[in-house]
Amino acid sequence: MALPLFIHEREAHQDLKKVLGSFTGRLPRVCIHCFTGDREELVHYVKEGYYIGITGYVAKKKRGSNLRAMITEGLLPIHRLMIETDAPYMCPDDRRCKSYHRKNEPCTLPVTAQVLASCYGMEYDAFCKATTANAATFFSLPEMKLDCRQHHHHQQQQNHHHTGGLTHSPLALLLLLLLLLTLTLPPPLLLPLHLRVQMTLAIRKQARSWTTLNSNA
Repeated sequence: MALPLFIHEREAHQDLKKVLGSFTGRLPRVCIHCFTGDREELVHYVKEGYYIGITGYVAKKKRGSNLRAMITEGLLPIHRLMIETDAPYMCPDDRRCKSYHRKNEPCTLPVTAQVLASCYGMEYDAFCKATTANAATFFSLPEMKLDCRQHHHHQQQQNHHHTGGLTHSPLALLLLLLLLLTLTLPPPLLLPLHLRVQMTLAIRKQARSWTTLNSNA
C-alpha cells in the first residue's frame, strides 16, 4: 500500500541503518520520529531522503542545544522537517507550558514551532506553512491553506477572553451556579450525568457567545 513509515530509533542507529539499507529502493516515505541523535545520524538520514520528526526536545534549554545548533547550521533542510509533540513526553522548557506539569500536549506545538522558526531564521507564519505542506506531502493529504498568525492570534484571544466570558455572561454564570449546586445534592437527588454534560456545554456556549458579542462591540 506504500503507506508512510514512522520509525522511532533510540541508540540503535547502526542497526537501523543496516535494516533500512536492505530495503533500498523499496521504502515508502520515511520519518525518523522524535529525533534526538547526533550530527552523523542526522546527516545520514537526510542523505537517505528521510523526513526528520522534531519534538519539544528542541525547545529544552540544555538538552536541546545541540539539536538547535545542527538545525541552525543547516543540516536539516526545511522541506525534510516534521514537527511533532510526542505527547505526553518532550514538553518544551517554556513558562507557557508550566501549567501542564511537565506533561506535553498538542497545544504546546506552537512553542516548538517558534523555536524552530528561529533556528531557520524564518517568520513564524512562513515556517508553519512550510511544515504544514511537508505534512500534507508526507501523508498524501489535500493541499491545506493555513494562516498561522491569524490562528495563533485567535487562540490567544480565546484563551484571554474565556474566563472573562464565563464571568461576565449572566446566563453562563447562572448555569454554572446551578451546576455547582446540583453537585452538592445527595446521590438520590443528583442530576443524571447526561444532564450535567448538557449544562456544561450550555455554559461554554453562553460564555463564548458573550465573549464574541463583547469583542465585536
